[in-house]
This record gives sequence, structure tokens and C-alpha cells, in this order.
Amino acid sequence: MAKVPLARTKILEKCWRLETLADEMYGYLSRLHRGERTISRLWKKTAQEEEDHALQIRHLMKDKEGIVEDIMVEGDRLNGVIEALETAFRDMKKNPPSIRKALTEAIELEESFSEFHLENAINFPDEESRELFQALRKIDQTHVKALRKALEEWEGD
Repeated sequence: MAKVPLARTKILEKCWRLETLADEMYGYLSRLHRGERTISRLWKKTAQEEEDHALQIRHLMKDKEGIVEDIMVEGDRLNGVIEALETAFRDMKKNPPSIRKALTEAIELEESFSEFHLENAINFPDEESRELFQALRKIDQTHVKALRKALEEWEGD
């Protein structure tokens, strides 16, 4: 995929949107699966962490306000990750997934988030931004591990 220049503010806005959508999706899954306390708590914890990610990105946006610079990114990749999450969440609301299906989809999404954050860590020129995206990637990887563990332990459908 070819890299294209995109304004820092646009990239951060899209990153914030991704984290906000993930927070909403995990909150929805927590409510949907509230009858299974362990799973519901996992969804809620993950939602809270995604909300925290969104707040960290908002903070970075305010810190870097006024900086006008283009950053080379894979524009299709950036939009693709957001579109995949929007589609998955929309589908979940239309056809509420079983716990197994929701865990499987969440693992796939978190893996794409992790790759996306790695790409941002590499593309951003300043240390503060790189460190934030590296930290978000590590947390995404812990999400994948926790979701995989829950999937392995889940005995239902």
C-alpha cells in the first residue's frame, strides 16, 4: 500500500474515533452478555481501557494543537481499520453475537488495532506520539491475550 501525506490532526481524530468506537462496542457487549459475569466484566474492563486510550489521544491532540505537519501514512489502512470496526459493531447490533462469536471478532479487531498502532508509532516524527502509540499497541496485545484466554475457557456457544 502506498503511503500518502495526511495532516497530524486528521490522523489523531481518526485514532480517537477508533478508540471511541471500540469503547462503545465493548460497552455494548458488556450489557449484552451481562448474564455471564466474568465475560461481562472482561468486556467492561476492555471498554474502560479503550475509553482511556481515547482520552490519551485527545490529550495528545491538545498538546500538539497548532502543529501543522503532514505524516506519511497508509490512508487506505487507516480508513480500513475504522470501517472494519464500524461494520462489526453495526452487525453486532443487528444480530447480537454469541459470546464465542463476539470473542472471536474482538480478537481479530484487537489484532488489527495493534498493527495500526505499531504503524502510527513508526510514522509519527515526535517521541511523545511514538511512545503513546507503542503503549497503546502493548495494551492491545494484552487485550488479545485476555480475549484468547476467555475464548479458550468458554464452554458455551
